[in-house]
Amino acid sequence: MAETSSVTVLLAQFQALRAEIEARSGAQTTILGLTVTALGALAALGFSEHGDMRLLLLVPVISAILGLIWIDHAANISNLGDFINQHLMPALKKEAAMDSLPDYEDVVRLYERRRTAVLRLFGLPPFLVFVLTPVVAMLIAFDAARHGWLFWSLFGLDIALLLVFIAYWAPFLGGPRQRA
Repeated sequence: MAETSSVTVLLAQFQALRAEIEARSGAQTTILGLTVTALGALAALGFSEHGDMRLLLLVPVISAILGLIWIDHAANISNLGDFINQHLMPALKKEAAMDSLPDYEDVVRLYERRRTAVLRLFGLPPFLVFVLTPVVAMLIAFDAARHGWLFWSLFGLDIALLLVFIAYWAPFLGGPRQRA
């Protein structure tokens, strides 16, 4: 069996990590679409002629759960990019006996340092889908005729889940993490 060069191993690892980034990015897009679809379906049921506005209290539950999964993908995409940038690229440079190699992760980190880019990528879309829409749904649900234990239980759960989502989401608004 022929000996595999370290460059081949490093390139294979690079390709595998980039494939995982691609898959996670696709999953994030799917999660946003799924969330919007679910929220639309709940709103349609809540506003229908025989619907119950209290169904809108499920909007924050679904938004928070899917939002946390969206954030998990964002965090892991960032971790994968950091690993490529901090470990694979230096090893490839060394093995290839080159002073520098083009590194997309460097370019992305420079782009992410711009405040407008951070707000466009990690600010507005998650805010609209995972924060604003659930808050509006909760406010509209207050118009429901019955405010029994189920209403208040769901309302409390909604607030707790929104706070958890915001706590996990807020660090992304600061831009990329600083290197250790």
